Amino acid sequence: MPPASYVTERMSGPLRAWVGERLAPHPWRCFEERVHLRSKDAASLPRAFIRTTASDLYDRLIKEARQAGWYCRELEGGHYAMLTQPQAVAAALNELAA
Repeated sequence: MPPASYVTERMSGPLRAWVGERLAPHPWRCFEERVHLRSKDAASLPRAFIRTTASDLYDRLIKEARQAGWYCRELEGGHYAMLTQPQAVAAALNELAA
């Protein structure tokens, strides 16, 4: 699947150029294939879903994660929150670790 043009539209000039140069096609099947855990211990590990709100692409996935009792966190902004708002991503990860 080719990179979507909207990925960089909310980024500043230098960041937009830096990310744009690094975009590459992404296989769609990663969203469709289920993970099969072979260990019973692995099935009991905590799970988390952190997403950004700029797209409704993951609405169904985060809904399923919430229903399954996962830690879920939504961050304002676009796809590359780790670049555009690293403090918010770090806070979400710290909250998850706590």
